[in-house]
Amino acid sequence: EITITNTPDAPTLPVAELTISHILSLLRKVGHSNTRLKMGHWEPQMGSLLNEKVIGIIGFGRIGKKVAFLLNAFGCKVQYYDPFVDTTECNATKVDLEFLLKSSDIITIHMPYNAETHHMISHNELNLMKNSALVFNLSRGGLINENALYEALINKKIDGAGIDAFEKEPYTGPLINLENVILTPHMGSYAKESRYKQEYESIINLINSLKKINSF
Repeated sequence: EITITNTPDAPTLPVAELTISHILSLLRKVGHSNTRLKMGHWEPQMGSLLNEKVIGIIGFGRIGKKVAFLLNAFGCKVQYYDPFVDTTECNATKVDLEFLLKSSDIITIHMPYNAETHHMISHNELNLMKNSALVFNLSRGGLINENALYEALINKKIDGAGIDAFEKEPYTGPLINLENVILTPHMGSYAKESRYKQEYESIINLINSLKKINSF
């Protein structure tokens, strides 16, 4: 018999914080401004505030709830879609997926990847979004149809996107050519404090498992 354990809490905060950094970077055009300045171009960019934005969170588990908690400090209106969760935690309102897609200024996905969630955001879903909407996937590659996302961006169906997890990694697709996209190399859990916590929780899991074995 093989005992399998996990450390689900360790990556929660780092992924949530990276989500917020993606959102702020895109809203205030930090990445684009940084690149242009280093190329010798002094071009202050007009951005937007996060305050009072309607945020749609798809998937309201540990990470989705932590993102909502952090967004409360910015004065956002948070709504979520999750068929397995029904709560009013973090001042968030449960809505159906179509309403979320149509009404949110910013949409961020925090769902597990499986056959049912494959390309859950594709052409039809992107077409429902506001032209000013921003969409983010810092969860798992394959939740967003990347080709559909690229088409929506170049056709100005939506205003921008942030991606940390891709269907094929390392990612070399056409999204790298767009200024209104923030891309990071699947580094959501890459925070030193998180790795320490993950190692600590792994040791505790091992000790607890050994205790159970020795109790027989």
